Amino acid sequence: MIIKNVQISRIKIKRSRRAINKAKVGEIADSIALLGRKTLPSIYTEKGIKADLLEIDENLIRHDLTILERAEQLHKRKLLYAQISCMTSTVQTTQCLGPPMRSNMSIMPSPVQTV
Repeated sequence: MIIKNVQISRIKIKRSRRAINKAKVGEIADSIALLGRKTLPSIYTEKGIKADLLEIDENLIRHDLTILERAEQLHKRKLLYAQISCMTSTVQTTQCLGPPMRSNMSIMPSPVQTV
């Protein structure tokens, strides 16, 4: 993890798991302007599953989610942790069979094929 100060004018909002709440972004921008900040600390993390988990955790902590959105985020988080467990486990279980899971997967994982 690397922390750098980033000029506010260079901050871009990337596509996320959830729709961007423009009102919330406006509130944050206004509060930054009131503080007179020209830069903000930004955390650069790894990409992939770890970054996906961080984003999900931030959404769960920092945003008002509907019950459905919260359930979807928790389900995706559980699937990502299961994927990490399968990647690091020396014992392959039936839960680890099949194609690798992706972070942008649908709620239902693909079925396991038997031989």
